[in-house]
Amino acid sequence: MKKEYVLGIDLGGTNIRGAAVGAKGNIWEILILPTETVRGRKQVVGNLSRLIKALRRKITPKENNLLGVGIGAAGGILQREGIISQSPNISPLDGFRLREHLEKEFRLPVFLENDANCGALGEKWVGAGRGVNDLGLITLGTGVGGGLILGGKLLRGIDGTAGEIGHTTINSEGPECLCGSRGCLEVYSSATAIVRRLKEEVSRGEKTQLVGRQGRRLDRITSKDIHQAALAGDRLSRRLFREMGRYLGIGIANLINILNLEMVVIGGGVSGAWELFMPTMKKEVRKRAFRVPARRVKILKSRLGVNAGLLGAASLVWQGAVE
Repeated sequence: MKKEYVLGIDLGGTNIRGAAVGAKGNIWEILILPTETVRGRKQVVGNLSRLIKALRRKITPKENNLLGVGIGAAGGILQREGIISQSPNISPLDGFRLREHLEKEFRLPVFLENDANCGALGEKWVGAGRGVNDLGLITLGTGVGGGLILGGKLLRGIDGTAGEIGHTTINSEGPECLCGSRGCLEVYSSATAIVRRLKEEVSRGEKTQLVGRQGRRLDRITSKDIHQAALAGDRLSRRLFREMGRYLGIGIANLINILNLEMVVIGGGVSGAWELFMPTMKKEVRKRAFRVPARRVKILKSRLGVNAGLLGAASLVWQGAVE
């Protein structure tokens, strides 16, 4: 008897991660290929096709049946057209009818969704949000992304951009954001923000073990370096994570007051520093959100990590197969 499976793909600016996924969210196989956006649309689409073919070759000879492909991509998604309307990380695909192209090539149903939305779907399906119908996912990486599920359904909005908590204003006079606004959550609680703040504080004369006697160049320091320094007791690094948590707490409190969520899941690379920013984050939520929702809401670290997005993309296919 043939076993059915789907492909879930996380299409990022640096890498394309794909997995063969079973009906219960079990991952059979994972492959990673470079995106190569600098080489243009043809190369990116070609790499995506190669990854799909490679996964199919690995699984299908075992007499298994591929039902379809789900893809999570950064940026705005026009659902009806199957188009990435605009993405800062994979701009060669802006305006390209990706879904139509892949459906013609593979003769399979293809589902296209925002990557943070896929992360939220993944956490609800087999992660921290299983059984929860009102939840938000916040991803802390180079930027800050978000996905919302209300009443058990993904909230996309009329233009497919709902859930962009990273671009809610925390301080109207704050630093400029790449989106064109100022003082967005992204400029306070992302990996980029943490590095920027370290450089600002060092320029003001603050001391840190990351520079100076170790010979480390300031322009080469990453958020991971700051995380490790904080774990080693570096006072400035620890203070920056507490600060980052405070701003994140303000953003989460806003979400709770507007949407009365049951759960907020924190994912992305910076979530690895959970113990460093969690106390100030939760303190700020308690201080700013309405009392009853603030007590009720569960704020948890992602259980799926880097696989949340591709599992959420896979769930789109399984949902389509059931419907």
